[in-house]
Amino acid sequence: MSLTDDFYDKYRESLIKTMGSKRLKEVKEVEEDLKAAQKKLITLNENDSEYDDTVNEIYRLRDEKHQILLNDAEQEEAVRQADKLMDFIKTLPTGITEYDDALVRKLIEKILITDKDIKVVFKMGYDVTVEA
Repeated sequence: MSLTDDFYDKYRESLIKTMGSKRLKEVKEVEEDLKAAQKKLITLNENDSEYDDTVNEIYRLRDEKHQILLNDAEQEEAVRQADKLMDFIKTLPTGITEYDDALVRKLIEKILITDKDIKVVFKMGYDVTVEA
C-alpha cells in the first residue's frame, strides 16, 4: 500500500466516521414519530383541542426528516468529491513524491500538531487525524 493509498484510506475513514449510521437511525425514529402522529390525527376531528398541535407536529417531523436527508446528500457528495480527488492524484505520473506548495495551498486549510496527534483540515470542510 502506497503512502497515497494509506492517506486516502484514513481520509475516507474519517469522512465515513463523521457521517456514521446515526442518520439512518434518526430517519427511522422520525418516520416512526410521524406515523404515530398521523394515526393520532386520524382519530381526532377538527374541533378537537389536540388537532392543531398534531398537525403542527406532523409538519415539524416532515421538515426534520427532509433536513436529515438533505444533510446526508451533502455528505455523500463530499465522499464523491474525495473519490474524484484521489482518482486525480492517482493519475499523476509519479504520484506526489515531494512537497508541492501550490497543491498544499489549494487543498489544505490548516494543519494542527499536538503531542498526541496531527490533524489536517481540508478546505472541503473535512479533516484527517493521525496519531503521532
